[in-house]
Amino acid sequence: MTQHSMRLLSGSLDLEKALVCDDAITRVLARYADSDASRGMTDWFNAEIRRADFDPHALFIGMAAMMVQMHSSFAAYCYRTEAGELLAKQFKSVVDQSYASHFADTHAAAEGLR
Repeated sequence: MTQHSMRLLSGSLDLEKALVCDDAITRVLARYADSDASRGMTDWFNAEIRRADFDPHALFIGMAAMMVQMHSSFAAYCYRTEAGELLAKQFKSVVDQSYASHFADTHAAAEGLR
């Protein structure tokens, strides 16, 4: 089971500092971390991993598809059609630049909680 928490981009800022920091991306993440949407995602994830038919492969492929679809759907409301390719490259860049390091950092932090 996972706890409801979210590591913010700017290191180890606590939520109150992250909500007012200079970095706009960290502020967005902090507002999400402090939202019912984030708590709902945690509840959904915990329910999924308790399912009798839990399949980690299917869960994480499904989550990746869900994140891509959520990003592209919301982006479609905010940008012209021509921006789609650029936004896809931007999305891939975020994954390439941060996924592995965030995974390693979070795994190390989780080990300390076990």
